Amino acid sequence: MRAEGGRGGHLVMDHVTKIFARSDLNATTNALDDISLDVPPGEFVSIVGRSGCGKSTLLRLIAGLDSPTKGRLLLDGKEIRGAAPSRGLVFQNPALFPWRTIWDNVTFGPQMRGTYREKKEEISQLLDVVGLSEFKNSYPHQLSGGMAQRAALIRTMVNEPDVFLLDEPLGALDAFTRMKMQDELLNLWRQRGNTTIMVTHDVEEAVYLGNCVVVMSSRPGRVRERIVIDLEYPRNRNSAGFIDYRSHILEILGL
Repeated sequence: MRAEGGRGGHLVMDHVTKIFARSDLNATTNALDDISLDVPPGEFVSIVGRSGCGKSTLLRLIAGLDSPTKGRLLLDGKEIRGAAPSRGLVFQNPALFPWRTIWDNVTFGPQMRGTYREKKEEISQLLDVVGLSEFKNSYPHQLSGGMAQRAALIRTMVNEPDVFLLDEPLGALDAFTRMKMQDELLNLWRQRGNTTIMVTHDVEEAVYLGNCVVVMSSRPGRVRERIVIDLEYPRNRNSAGFIDYRSHILEILGL
């Protein structure tokens, strides 16, 4: 089942390989090897794998922050060359403007596009959901790491990119807030139809959110298995089907 809107971008990774030169040694590191994936518009893909398997590198390639050594990445039939507003990336660590308040940070995109007035109420609601309403006039250095990450997540959400890229965005949150944000991500995805790709180390989170889970091998990163999660939303973490998917993925990862 895909998002109701289905208006996200169609992403294709065509035999993508990424090799990094190592400045400390006269050698190279093969981070990704021959990655091919077809992500239809409006799909929510969770990517899991052991540390160092190239998950974050893959997101950076999709975002256009880096270029593949071999292969191509296509969005709606056009090759990705450089960053663009159509691909929004939330990093593992918050990348907020230190000189702007939280409110000014999360409204930066709408202010630049002239949509601030129509987005103002929605942004207020999102800040309330993640418990940041009373801190909207604070500066990033006055918040905890988890609070700053919530603000970074909201900032990207409100820009409504065609492809929403998430690099462990909920890892710094406490368990209760993390579960609330998982549901909020699902609600936004189903309403807006953004194609969403999320890297996570949490297998339960991957199954709960994704209608597809991509399991990657250790370096060089390759696609070991692409698993369609055939469960209706909202999902019951204690159901037999959910537990079976989680157990299968953990078995592939050797955990």
